[in-house]
Amino acid sequence: HNIGILNFRGKILLYYLQARMSKQRKNSGLKPKVKMSDQSPPKGSIMHLALALVVCVVVFFNSLQNGFVNWDDPANFLDNPWIANPDNLGFFDRIAGIFTSDVLGNYNPLSIASFMIDKALFGFENPMGWHLINLLLHLLVVSLVFKLFIRLGFPSMIALIGAIIFGVHPMHVESVAWVTERKDVLYSAFYFGALLQYMKYRKQKSRSTILSVYLLFVLA
Repeated sequence: HNIGILNFRGKILLYYLQARMSKQRKNSGLKPKVKMSDQSPPKGSIMHLALALVVCVVVFFNSLQNGFVNWDDPANFLDNPWIANPDNLGFFDRIAGIFTSDVLGNYNPLSIASFMIDKALFGFENPMGWHLINLLLHLLVVSLVFKLFIRLGFPSMIALIGAIIFGVHPMHVESVAWVTERKDVLYSAFYFGALLQYMKYRKQKSRSTILSVYLLFVLA
C-alpha cells in the first residue's frame, strides 16, 4: 500500500514536470527537456538538508523506544529460522535459504537479509538497534528526496519544504516505526537512488551510470 502511494506521488510529480516543460516549449519554441541543475548546490543547501533531517529525527525519535510486535515480526525474524538460526547454520546456507523462500507469501530477501545483520549486531534483546536502522534508512531517503529537488533546479528552500513533507508524512510512520516494514524504506532508498543516477546519465551518457540505474532498479 505504501509503495502504491509513493508511485502515485511519483506520477503526480511527473505530470507536473510534463506540464511545466510543455509551457516552456510553447514560450520558447524549444524541444521539451527535463531541467536539471548544472551548477553547484545552492547556497545554504547543506544547512537546509541538515534542518530537514533534524526535523525527521525529532518526529521519529520516540520510535527508538518501541519493541517488537506480535504482528508479522515473529514470522519475519523472531521465529524465522534463517534469522534466529536454531540449527547454527553457516552464513551462506542462511543467505541461500533467505533468497529461496518467502515470508507470509512475500518475497523480500534483502530486508530479511538485513534482519540477519541486525540479529548479529543487536540480538533480540535490543530492539532499539533494529528501529535505529529503520530510522537511518529513512533519513537516507529524505536526503535523496532533497537532492532530487535540487537536481530538478528547485531552490534550496523548496527542497527543504519538500523533504520535510515527505519525511514526516503520516503514511511513512508504519514504514519507519515498525521493523517488519523495513522493505519500504529499503525500496525507497534504491528507487530514489536509481532516479538520481538516471538524471546523471541524461547528462553524461556513461555506461557505468546506466548500469547503476539498472542495478538499483533491480534492488528496488
